[in-house]
Amino acid sequence: MTLSLEASTMKQIPMFRDVELSKLKLLALASERLTYAPGEIVFREGDSPDAVYVILSGSVEVLRQGPTGPLRLAELREGAIVGEVAVLCDSRRTATIAANDHVSALKIEKATFLDMMMQTPQLAMAVNRELARRLEGVTATFAASQSGKS
Repeated sequence: MTLSLEASTMKQIPMFRDVELSKLKLLALASERLTYAPGEIVFREGDSPDAVYVILSGSVEVLRQGPTGPLRLAELREGAIVGEVAVLCDSRRTATIAANDHVSALKIEKATFLDMMMQTPQLAMAVNRELARRLEGVTATFAASQSGKS
């Protein structure tokens, strides 16, 4: 995948939509291109937050360790970003990310991602918006699960 194509793919992601294409090209240039085979682990629950990953192609599973083994929380496809919460909170990874099929991803180092957020207010706002949207979804799901309990 070329630098321009990577930047164009990133431009389709809501978090990066308002960021100038030239800045996305710089971000892609500063990123590492990685590939994962089916079943290969991108990162594990409990790992240190070293980077954010942009899924360029393929899909990954979001897994969390449960009392009887791994629980599948979600499947994410091309255009998804994973790992940003742990990077922003400077906390351990809250889930394991595993490739479902052949995956191509950009690995954006923590310092690079945080620098880009500080230099690009549009990105900082988009990240806040995305995290708020996710929190709203979790809150709604929790409320719905509690409504049937007495």
